[in-house]
Amino acid sequence: MNATLADDLLLIALDAEARRSPRCDSGVLPYGLAGAVVTELLLRGAVEATPRGLLAAGRPTGDALLDDAAARIGASRRRRGVKGWVHALAGRSAGLRPRLSRRLAAAGVLHEEAHRLLGVLPVRRYAVADQAALAELRARVRAALLGPGTLDARSASLVGLVSACGLVDSLVARGERRAARARAAAIRDADLVAQPVRAAIQEAQTAVAAGATAAVVASSAGAAG
Repeated sequence: MNATLADDLLLIALDAEARRSPRCDSGVLPYGLAGAVVTELLLRGAVEATPRGLLAAGRPTGDALLDDAAARIGASRRRRGVKGWVHALAGRSAGLRPRLSRRLAAAGVLHEEAHRLLGVLPVRRYAVADQAALAELRARVRAALLGPGTLDARSASLVGLVSACGLVDSLVARGERRAARARAAAIRDADLVAQPVRAAIQEAQTAVAAGATAAVVASSAGAAG
């Protein structure tokens, strides 16, 4: 299969989780995957960024997941920019993570593991099966994070997404992290898509933190009453 940015980002996130290395928060990853889909659509010319927001260009990519997202953008009556579509596509209705997981499993890159939540509810989990593909991807991103050269648009976008999701440390050795973070941040902040993706992630994190605080306050008030 021809891996998209979203496929690569999910593979890196699953590997970080398996290694128990610095990993992407479960509440952040949907926004990273949504950002990866939007970025891919822009790179392929399937959508265009305009002052009025993203517009579908009517150019099928041949990738069902990407074309579904482009169709959703084209059919929407509400004009949204990159950040707005990252929020929209990060929701459950888009189903990005399960769809990406299933197709990577079908391609032999992941394998499905059966689990039961609390010993009762069946849960699908995925782990990396194609270690060669993972090693090649890790080496490629690590070189982009540590190398001095100018990156092509796709590599720069992937580095920006990895940085926005907090996955840089999972790809380099401990002694390389400071330099890798600095380069990744510079690339991310220069990327017109990675910036709003990071902003969407920060907004989501703020909302989650505010919700948690409100829950604690409500619980305390209830206990006091």
